[in-house]
Amino acid sequence: MKGISECRYGGPNDPLVMEIMKQKGLSEVPLYRSDSPKAEKFDLNACMERWMVYTPERDGPVNSEQPEGADPSHISELIKAKGLAVGGSDVGFAELTPIMINTGFEFEQRYIISIIVEEDYSKVLDGA
Repeated sequence: MKGISECRYGGPNDPLVMEIMKQKGLSEVPLYRSDSPKAEKFDLNACMERWMVYTPERDGPVNSEQPEGADPSHISELIKAKGLAVGGSDVGFAELTPIMINTGFEFEQRYIISIIVEEDYSKVLDGA
């Protein structure tokens, strides 16, 4: 399946963010402030490293022996439990569609697993 979506990277210069700032009469988005004490201490690399610890468990061949069985309901529960164990707030499954894939990329997988991580948006007002 080939992707059909243009990739958006977000951030303070994202066209949608800029449009919302204009509509709301904002000169900045608190999340992207870099002059707060929190922002000075924030280390994006350390944040990403915490997630990258799980790379060996994420990447690699599918176990052909299927020791957990082949029952989709059982496997779904195992995946959900693991997603919650690594810090997710919710875990879901969906059928992959072309709109979910960036232009220039192609995937053979039929399904995706989404792990949602809760954010306290009231903290966004304090800056990064």
